[in-house]
Amino acid sequence: MVAPLFVVAGVLMLALASCTELTRSGRIHDRLDLPLDYAVLGQQKSGTSTLWMHLKSHPDIAWVGKSKETLWFNGDYARTTLCDNDLEYYQRTIMYVRTVHNRAHVLVGDWSATHLSCLCCPLVFKMMNPKIKLLVVLREPVERALSRFMEQKVLDFGACHKEVLNETFASYVTKELQQLQRCRKMAARYRIASQLEHELERTTGTELPPSSPPSSQMLLQQSPKYGWGATMDLGHWMAAQCVAKSNIIGWSVYDVFLENYLAHFPHEQVQVLYTDDLAAHPLGVIRRVEAFLRVPPGNYTDEKLAVIYNSRGCYSWQCARNKTDVQWIGSGAFSSSSNNSGDRSSSSDSTSSGGTLQPLKSNRGTVSDEALPEPDQPQSQSQHIPQDGPNTQAVARLRNFYRPHMQRLFSWADQGLIAPPPASWRSRYESLEGGATD
Repeated sequence: MVAPLFVVAGVLMLALASCTELTRSGRIHDRLDLPLDYAVLGQQKSGTSTLWMHLKSHPDIAWVGKSKETLWFNGDYARTTLCDNDLEYYQRTIMYVRTVHNRAHVLVGDWSATHLSCLCCPLVFKMMNPKIKLLVVLREPVERALSRFMEQKVLDFGACHKEVLNETFASYVTKELQQLQRCRKMAARYRIASQLEHELERTTGTELPPSSPPSSQMLLQQSPKYGWGATMDLGHWMAAQCVAKSNIIGWSVYDVFLENYLAHFPHEQVQVLYTDDLAAHPLGVIRRVEAFLRVPPGNYTDEKLAVIYNSRGCYSWQCARNKTDVQWIGSGAFSSSSNNSGDRSSSSDSTSSGGTLQPLKSNRGTVSDEALPEPDQPQSQSQHIPQDGPNTQAVARLRNFYRPHMQRLFSWADQGLIAPPPASWRSRYESLEGGATD
């Protein structure tokens, strides 16, 4: 009986070895060591949570970590950029996700909505995977700033809660714009003029003041070229830091962050989406994402597509509301805007995806479900912003501040570098009046 036992054991060992070899030589193993396939970079308060909740049901789309965001390379808080964070652990987590799905073609991405505003992150993703697909969701900039302000007023664990706790929207805008102006003024002292600026000064005989180049029609026609670690000089780097450190107001200066990525990646690898479109035509936006990632169309019911997540008064990824039940925010009508872009995005790392993936520990820290407001709690009671003179003036000042930056987006859209922004944005920001600073 001893000999047969050895024979059985030997057969089992050979079978296991064969299975292991098949795995090693098969298509799944070929993809195990691959880096990240895609990244949804942000922006915060622009709808990435809703997009994630829809797409996470797609069988070919996966994400790194346990819940939506890891914030692995950049967090909510100032000075939390971690571009030299532990890559071995991050890569092992990606490998684990592929193993759990046990499918050769599953795409693994990162959904941290803080990476768009991270100045060193383009180089991280480029070194990680030069062919990575990048997605960005943008919201009307004043609405995004207002939404983030109102959210942080409510969430006592929010990154900016203490910063806005004793502020009105108008007082905060005044203070923050003054700080941004001082910061940019300092940065301008270290800025090396580009060849185009030199040419403009030579032909006109006029020295350009620091705030003039972004408003110049000539400079608006430039393609994105200033990237951290590439063509960005000290002055441009310092100016980019000014808005990168300003989570509420500065993170709506989209052109600075987009330019940083477009300086490192071909525009074909960057897809820009808009919150307005996601609100009005969610399935159309989802189909664009699927085509961009080259995955087959998924199945989404109308009932599911009518739901948004992490919206005003319901700040949690697991909190779902029908569009008709959401209190819309808009910069045109302060207290309950008729604007069609909802307040939905990522700002809390609170809920599990329900899977069995080993989580990456979020750089935001752990936020328990118990710390989050329940959906039926009247958070909106403390969120009302009256339609008075100071707030109307604050919106006007923000629009003036954002105008030259939005004009650069329009120029890039006209050049075919990004998708065309909503028409309402052009009517609001295409005027050449105003400057880049308050």
